[in-house]
Amino acid sequence: MSTRTLNFSKSIPLSDEGSEEHLCLVSGAITQVVMAFPSGTSYLVDVRVVYLPKDKSREFVVPSVEDQFIALVDSTPHYAVDHPVRKDGVIRVEWVNHDAASAHRIPVQVTIKERAAPSP
Repeated sequence: MSTRTLNFSKSIPLSDEGSEEHLCLVSGAITQVVMAFPSGTSYLVDVRVVYLPKDKSREFVVPSVEDQFIALVDSTPHYAVDHPVRKDGVIRVEWVNHDAASAHRIPVQVTIKERAAPSP
């Protein structure tokens, strides 16, 4: 089974929010999420990773609690997870920029390890 890496990166304008989506091309599990917070973010940019199965529900991956985000400064945390995904589901990264003075870009990398699809 193979491992795939999805890269998400979007400039979020000041006092705005945005998202970026990638279609899951394989069934398996998200095994790692890496977020790269530069020094200028001052805990003002919220980030989270969400999985959207084909049934249109929302599964929170990092952080795993609904209505929570990660906001750091000058750090690159690596989150080990084991969140199942299915082919044709969507992985979405959501950003909220609370900084009224600057746009910010917080790159996010999601690693998926391919596994045999579970029976329906």
